[in-house]
Amino acid sequence: MDINSTLCEKGEDIYISCAFNPSLDQDNYLGKVASICAKANTSPTSGYVQYRFGKPSYGVGPARIELQYPEQKIPPKGIFNSESTGVALRFARGEHLYSFESLNSFGYKVVARKQGEKVFNKNCDLPGLDYLTDDAYQGIQTVELGKTKISGANKCSGIGLREAYSSMDVDRVNACIVYTKTDLQANAQITRKPDGISLYSVIPSESPKLVYEFPYLGTKGVITDVFFLPVGEGGVELLFVVHRMEIPRAWDPASDIYNVSVFRLEADTLLLDKKLTRFFHLGGDDMDKQGRTTYVYPYKDKKSVEETVSSPLFHAILTGEVIAGSILEKAFLYEGGSEPLLQHAPNMYLIKGDKVLAEDSWGGWCKVSYQTTMKKITKWTQCKSIDFSES
Repeated sequence: MDINSTLCEKGEDIYISCAFNPSLDQDNYLGKVASICAKANTSPTSGYVQYRFGKPSYGVGPARIELQYPEQKIPPKGIFNSESTGVALRFARGEHLYSFESLNSFGYKVVARKQGEKVFNKNCDLPGLDYLTDDAYQGIQTVELGKTKISGANKCSGIGLREAYSSMDVDRVNACIVYTKTDLQANAQITRKPDGISLYSVIPSESPKLVYEFPYLGTKGVITDVFFLPVGEGGVELLFVVHRMEIPRAWDPASDIYNVSVFRLEADTLLLDKKLTRFFHLGGDDMDKQGRTTYVYPYKDKKSVEETVSSPLFHAILTGEVIAGSILEKAFLYEGGSEPLLQHAPNMYLIKGDKVLAEDSWGGWCKVSYQTTMKKITKWTQCKSIDFSES
């Protein structure tokens, strides 16, 4: 890497240096960058760390620094901090909070916020160093930004790195949802990856049992809600967990990625209900090239999950029945076996009033059969386009 493409000086360590280069033509980029530069910073109280914004020299003439913080070359304690999960390096200046945040497995973004509102938000591109080095986490103070350390008095003590959500009691079993290291993290050599999240089943005097590792995309994930709902004719209380992940850079969705997992208690341990977890699956909102919304993942919070659990469609999937419905609007049909093949453009659609039979549901998509005058067609369409109220 050419230090002349950053705002760091010879002899300094480059913690990260971001160009804002959507063309990704790094050989010809001569624009501004944001750099974090350091020297002799082996702990929060030693050496110095500075943020610099401006235009590098690129090997021709002097660099032009528009903003440097702090002005003096002083130790970073009390000025810069990082998250222990390795997802961000932050500092505050005046009314603004600046952060270099993990965008996905292989990238970062630079964000500036004023009173919580983003006023600058751009990907970290080359030329430069587009990831935070491990040295940054060794020399800068680590803070748990809003996360809870597991204390010795906690029933989940000693499990994972820290709590991802407050523990839940299920009869005599405790559900512990914690941050954990992942295999993908262990193999990461270029950049620190955010921690994964796992659920453990815990009962007194026995070793914790790993029940489930939540989906992991190499991006930051959080548990947004955990709750119990009665399911089925017997009203058995099941545990529902709503999980949200930031979008990987290579994905197309226009929102964060959500998934809902369902657990049931059997023989003093929690078990994943694979059938119902498959029903909710995961997904994020999609838009077409014109910016029009084409799909909205329907299970993002407790309210939407509650409404779904009481719906005729959910009852039919739970009991393994086929359910009749009526098309509400123009509904495109997608190929697919156990799940829709959304990468293939649809060439068929149904119209309002068409009658269908739904036999499966997956992440807001319904597998339906439609009888034409010649043959029966079985394909996938969005469940929101079907009225099941008369079933």
